[in-house]
Amino acid sequence: MAYTDTEYSYFNIVFTGLPILCVQTPHEIHQEDVPAYVTASAYGGEALEGNARIHIRGASTMYAEKPGYRIEFTRREDGSGKVSRWMPGFGTADDVVLLALNYDDTKMRDRLSWDLYAQMAGEEESFGARKTGYVELLVNGEYKGLYLMVEPFDVEEEIGKAASTRILTDCVYRTAVLSFSHDRLYCGHPRRGNTGFELYYSPVGEENAFDLLGAYMDLLYEEDEEAFAEKAEACMDLESVARMELLVQAGGMTDNFYNNLYIWASPEKDGVQYRFAPWDMDMTWGLKKEEIGELFENWMSFGVFDRMIHLDVGGIRTLLWDTWKALRGGVLSMEALEKRINQYAEELRDSGAMVRDAERWGTQAYEPDGYEILTFCSIRFPLPDSVLGQIAESTDAPVEFLMNPNYEAKAAPMMDLFL
Repeated sequence: MAYTDTEYSYFNIVFTGLPILCVQTPHEIHQEDVPAYVTASAYGGEALEGNARIHIRGASTMYAEKPGYRIEFTRREDGSGKVSRWMPGFGTADDVVLLALNYDDTKMRDRLSWDLYAQMAGEEESFGARKTGYVELLVNGEYKGLYLMVEPFDVEEEIGKAASTRILTDCVYRTAVLSFSHDRLYCGHPRRGNTGFELYYSPVGEENAFDLLGAYMDLLYEEDEEAFAEKAEACMDLESVARMELLVQAGGMTDNFYNNLYIWASPEKDGVQYRFAPWDMDMTWGLKKEEIGELFENWMSFGVFDRMIHLDVGGIRTLLWDTWKALRGGVLSMEALEKRINQYAEELRDSGAMVRDAERWGTQAYEPDGYEILTFCSIRFPLPDSVLGQIAESTDAPVEFLMNPNYEAKAAPMMDLFL
């Protein structure tokens, strides 16, 4: 209770080890930005106070009772003049994405995916590591629950990491389910219904915005295997392909090839070079058994990558195997994964945030438990341990589950190895 000589009020005191983010706005928050004022604090750190703009984000979660948000820090009260600020418990950022984690009772899958990608890609690389951290959110004094803060890609900034002149030449696209398209310019996938490519950045006008995607489209249409292999080796960055392939296969990511995949197109002297990066990694780590398989045995299909591996374009089979072995000896070892999962569980348990979130939204996810993720890894990983090794040793052998790519399929059993 707090009181003066003339009045008093009762308060509930809640202790948490997580950052607290408070948003005040007189406007209804919807898909378009509205001005807001934000305050944030974390134990032992400097507090944040300042202007911002906020909107609801996501695909299916946009219409959920607990939506996701994107907050951009601004200089002025009207939400204009984007500016970088220190976000307690997170670091310097000019905007943050708040993931609602609605589909994941562990509240760990998205964070694990991003933290592992950070170890694979590094901070200095374009479209590389993203900062992540849990936060508890209040909007206009109403408790909204537990969220995961993620640093979004500033596409122009990421391109500029490679060379400042590239912002005048390069384009970035993102694969998307078109029914969830966010009013961006897009073109359809020629071999797969209801999917396509959204335009995320282009220095040229809309009329020519998809020109740099032409060489990639040629791969989708090319029927001759020798011609495909030659074209793919010329335009696909093999290390980027291998990293994205292994991230998806390790996590059994069912929504990160034909959706949520950034394609960065860079003009080079001899043509276009394509590199790849992920987004929205929630449907992962065994979450959707109907697609990953009851025994987690399915290879996540992606026609272009699969065909490159089948034809061993540029020696990609050996590259995949060597990279996988290094990952399994490091960030993808069971010991390293268990340590990381235990860290997340400790943060969620000690803060009490999962209990508060469950009570707020009427779910059963009261206790942080990453056991199902570790179980998935212990069952899943021996398959690529074996399959990738056999594929690398047999570079001339056709791989049955990679042959004749079906662009409508999402998965194929890895046990169907060689003809």
